[in-house]
Amino acid sequence: MIAINIKNLTFGYDVPVLNNVNITINDGEFVGIIGPNGAGKSTLIKCICNIIETKGSVEVFGKPKEDYTSKDLAKIISYVPQSSDRVFNFTVKDYILMSRYPYTKSFASLGEIDYEACEEAMSVTGTKAYQNRLITTLSGGERQKVAIASAMAQKGKIMLFDEPTTFLDPKHISQVMKIVKRANENATVLMVTHELNTIFDCTRVIALKGGEIVFDDKPGAFFENRVAEEVFDTEFNYIEFENKYFIYPK
Repeated sequence: MIAINIKNLTFGYDVPVLNNVNITINDGEFVGIIGPNGAGKSTLIKCICNIIETKGSVEVFGKPKEDYTSKDLAKIISYVPQSSDRVFNFTVKDYILMSRYPYTKSFASLGEIDYEACEEAMSVTGTKAYQNRLITTLSGGERQKVAIASAMAQKGKIMLFDEPTTFLDPKHISQVMKIVKRANENATVLMVTHELNTIFDCTRVIALKGGEIVFDDKPGAFFENRVAEEVFDTEFNYIEFENKYFIYPK
């Protein structure tokens, strides 16, 4: 089953950001989206979840995204934006519960199913221990796990992550990636990332450059024939260990 079908997607401000992008993503895939700054990665994610208007078409499970109501689309697509210092003075639990709004009627209170979804998400992400703390008191890594918990409680069949490991230390990068992989057990996952070594967790990698797709294949192929160097215009050192590559700039 096709989860996302993108045809001739174009978007720009004064200059094009995405140029005639075509992508088909099957249900259950874990797709890493990479590329240099300004390549259009985050814009692509925002186009899929209808944050910005575009030319071209985006179909979600066979239906144009514009044909969904905002609530119905939110039941299908969960979005975790880039980490930010902008936070709100809510407790962790209350923040996660807010993700259940697509399932509630106007002025209706939350039900048992909503609280169960929240409890499950906190359990999976390891955020239950600080459920009663204010988000403003959490570290960057803790906040990121709460953001992912909120998206998981939303129960989307598609989960979009925009640089979920940015500014995190190695310990929290590892923790967040384990959670993202866990999310892929029940959802199609698209993850924008600058952490090149995390793409080995993906089943497929799409590289953007100048608003166009320049690579679409399995992770290992990205490091063969110096494709990574062409995409990022820089040289890399490569280490192979247990059939995996590790990469870092020279």
